[in-house]
Order: sequence, then C-alpha cells, then structure tokens
Amino acid sequence: MTDEAGRLAEGQRMAGYVVGPWQVDPRFVDGGAGSAAIVTEPGKLASMVWTTLAIAAGHESFLVAFGSDRRDSKGRTALRNTALLFASTDAAASAAQAMARNAMDADMSITVGAQIPSEPIRAVPIPGYPNTSGALLVHVEGGVTVPELTAITAKGPVVLVQVASSAESPDRAADFVSRTLDLQIPLIDGFAPTDPTQLANLPRDPTGLLARTLSLKAGSSLLANATYDRNGALHLEDHPIEAGAALAEAGVDVVTVGQDTVYQAADSDLAQQLSDKLGEVITGGGSAQAVRQVPGLPQSRCFGMTGGLIARHWCVAGVDRFVIKAAAQQLVSAQQQVAAQYRMLAG
Repeated sequence: MTDEAGRLAEGQRMAGYVVGPWQVDPRFVDGGAGSAAIVTEPGKLASMVWTTLAIAAGHESFLVAFGSDRRDSKGRTALRNTALLFASTDAAASAAQAMARNAMDADMSITVGAQIPSEPIRAVPIPGYPNTSGALLVHVEGGVTVPELTAITAKGPVVLVQVASSAESPDRAADFVSRTLDLQIPLIDGFAPTDPTQLANLPRDPTGLLARTLSLKAGSSLLANATYDRNGALHLEDHPIEAGAALAEAGVDVVTVGQDTVYQAADSDLAQQLSDKLGEVITGGGSAQAVRQVPGLPQSRCFGMTGGLIARHWCVAGVDRFVIKAAAQQLVSAQQQVAAQYRMLAG
C-alpha cells in the first residue's frame, strides 16, 4: 500500500469516531449518503471548510479528514462535523490557531463565493468550550438571514471543525456546536491514530470481508472499497437513525462498502431480521414500493422509487450471517449486484 492509500484507509477508519449530525439533532438527516466525504489532499479541504481555513490547515503535516454533513428538510438549518488528522499534536495545535486567525481576517469575497456576508464576521464563544474558536458569518439566503458558525477545536493530533447554520439565531447555531462537542470529544478520545510513518502498512482488508465484496471501479469514490465499523457505516446511510437502530439490534460489527454494501450480523437469524428491517427503512418514507425480487433468490426483496428526477431501485437479501444491500438506477442492475454478491458470500 502507498502512503496516500494508507492515509485514505486511516480516514475510513476514523469515520467511526466522527459524530453524525443526526446524533446532535434528529432533524439533521437530509442530504443522504452523499453528504459524507474523505479528503486526503490539502488542496481539496475547501470542500469542507472556508478556503482561508483550508489554506491554514493544508500544510505538510496534514494527513486526512473525514466529514459528515446533513441538514433539515427546509435546508436552512444544517450541521457539518469534520475531523482533520495531523502528524502530531503540535501540528494540530498550530493548524487550529492558524485556522482561527484566518477565519477572523478572511477576505470573504474569496472565501465563501455566493454567500455574501450581510455583516462583518465576528468571534462567538461556544458554551462550555472556552478553548474553542468560533467565527460567525451571517448571510442572506432566499430572503432569510442565516447565521453560519464555524468552530475550531484542537484535540491531540486532531482538529475538530463544526459548521452550523441556523435560521433561528446565532445562539442556536452555537448550541448545535456545543452539543456536537459534548459527543465528539469523548468519541475522538477513543481513536488511536496510526503512526504516520506506518500508514502504508495499514491492512487494506482487516477482516477479510472486503475481498468477498463486489468492488467499485477505482477512483469512483474515496468512501468505497472500504471496511467500516457500525458507527462509521451510518455516515453512508440515507436514513441513519432508522438504519442505526436496525444494525445495533442485529449485532452488526463490520460493514464493507464496494459496488454494494455487506453487513455482518451476529448470526444468521439476526441477519434475516436485519434484511427485513432494511426493507422497512427503505420503504419507510412511502416513496419506495415493492417490486419483483431477485430471480432465484426467494429470500430477497426489491424496491423502486420513480417519483423523483432519477429513478432509484434497491434490493436486499440475507445469506448466512450477512445482509446484502444494492442500489442502482435500473432494477435489473440492483438485482444483478445482489445475485453476484450472494454467490461470493455463499461460495
């Protein structure tokens, strides 16, 4: 494994130690699986934080970042929670200080693009966290004034960054940040970073299940062709609250993500139970309906949603202690994925 591949594997491993926005407030579920991201190149950090903060963080000691971003159904209240890993505690502290300084000195015409500040950026304290730096940017969106608060905290070799928007008030945004840190700090304390000189030696497939999972074409997604623990996998779920309860009940400890998703349950009975529950999660909003199952797999279930701009189809099936979930625009594609994955696991 190369050093870059090792940084990517470290970011995938770190996903399990990043709080999902829905854990802070159950309204933060919109955005779906595409709202999670991994960044291994400093030049791409601007997708997670203001450009001026990305410049401050993107020095040679930066290793990888994992971020999770969700919003409410109206889109004006949102939370992005990101963890940036550096080569050392000193490097993280230095980066956090530079990011906080740049936030207050930012040329916002460059930093936020279409978000034009309606008032000067100002420092905002975070309740309960005096060592966290908060910078408030207020802008107008659709005729509504929206406060967007960016908070920066150094914690060991990690810099924690929250971006909270609230259509209610700056105090509400600060409350979202404070509640995030209440959960995030003890969680990141459990993360044991890999020695930066040993990243290239990280196991690519620590459980062996990834080798039995349909792979996605290289370069398609930094989140794919990866192994996650249960917490990390929830960042990739469209319905993380309902899926989280189902995975916990089934005793899922390993999830692999490739062209499809494979969940490892505690036993075969719980796997079948999970397969049924995931079907309920998919149809829970009422927009997806049952369609024909995978040919030759009577225990499978498939669903389709055609009401949006792009049709979507899902199929789920249990095999031994595993559950397969595949998604595709065309039903036949999802069915073929499940059939191929079933053979890999059953064989």
